[in-house]
Amino acid sequence: MLRHGQSEWNALRRWQGRADTPLTALGREQARAAATALGHVEPPVGSIWSSNLARASETASIIASQLALPAPVIEARFAEADAGEWQGLTPAEIEQDWPGWRAARRRPAGFEPADEMAARVFQGLDAVVSQTAPTRSAECVVVVCHSGVIHTVLRRLGNDQATMPNLGGVWLSIDRWVRSSIDGPLDRSGMHYRGRFDPGGIPASGIDTGREHPGQ
Repeated sequence: MLRHGQSEWNALRRWQGRADTPLTALGREQARAAATALGHVEPPVGSIWSSNLARASETASIIASQLALPAPVIEARFAEADAGEWQGLTPAEIEQDWPGWRAARRRPAGFEPADEMAARVFQGLDAVVSQTAPTRSAECVVVVCHSGVIHTVLRRLGNDQATMPNLGGVWLSIDRWVRSSIDGPLDRSGMHYRGRFDPGGIPASGIDTGREHPGQ
C-alpha cells in the first residue's frame, strides 16, 4: 500500500479529504522514483490498484506506465476519509475554529467515522484478493491510496505509525483468507504487517506531523 505523490494541497498543508487535487511536478517525480524502486522488488509487481481520487490515480498511472503494466484498477473504497468541515483547511485554521480538537483527536460532525472507513477499506482489500487469480499469487499487488487509508489498516493490525510521507508505504502479506459465508467478509487473521516501503531517491514531502492525518 503506497501513499500518493505530493499534491497541490499537500504542498499548502491543507487537509484534502475527498478534494480532487492534482499532483505537483514533485509528486510526479516521486511517482517515477517509486516506480524505479518497485521495478526491483521480489516477487515482482503484477498489478496496480488505486483510489479514484486524482492524486492517487495519476500516481498509479505513472507507476503502471513505467513498469509496462496494465492500467490501474480504480477502486473508490480506497479513497481518503471525508474530512467534512475540515476539508481545505490548514492545521492552523482548524486550531483557530476548533481549538484543542486535533490534540484531543476529536473530529467535526461531517468527518467520516473511523469504523465506517475501516469497513470500506477492508472491503476494497477483499476485492483485490478476490480478483487476483491464484496463478498470480507469486506476484505483488500495489494499492495506491492515502495516508488515512494506510493508517486505518495499520491500526486494525496493531502496527500504526506516526508518519507516512508521500510515496511512502507499507508491505502486507496474506497467508490465508477465510470467508465467514459465501458472500461474507474476509477473515483478517491471515493479514500481516511486514515493514515499511521507503525507497531511496524520493524527495521527502507531505509528511504528516503530530498525527494530523485524516482517518485518525
